[in-house]
Amino acid sequence: MMKKRIVLSLWLLLASGSVLAGGIEVEGGLTRAYTVQPGRRIEPSILLRNHGAETSEVKAYQTDYLFFSDGKNSYGEPGSVPRSNCSWVTFSPQQLVVPANGTSFIHYAVQAPNDEKLTGTYWSMLMILSRWRSAVLNRRNRNQTKSASASRR
Repeated sequence: MMKKRIVLSLWLLLASGSVLAGGIEVEGGLTRAYTVQPGRRIEPSILLRNHGAETSEVKAYQTDYLFFSDGKNSYGEPGSVPRSNCSWVTFSPQQLVVPANGTSFIHYAVQAPNDEKLTGTYWSMLMILSRWRSAVLNRRNRNQTKSASASRR
């Protein structure tokens, strides 16, 4: 009996290049490809490194991913394309704070379906967004000040 393999690709998208605003870098590259037997599970991690002098908030979410020969890319709702692996991938945390000059992890698991008919490549994208924590706190403080002054009138 021939064993079939499924090639999984999880792409990591950052705002620009491999380092985000706020100094966040994804260690190990932006593309993760695994060959997994049907029914098998893998549990890798993504190491985030903050090169900045301030803490940085990071948000992660998943999309489908398609790319075309003309260079266009499409980021759809999870599970919206036939070759999506979004339902196979879970990750945690979805939001975290990476300390200044420190590291944090996003852990994920890929559970390939136990279906011998599956062959080929399946895709998804994990979007990783970063904001400087001080900018977020300043924005919150300004909003609280506006709300407080409006309620006094």
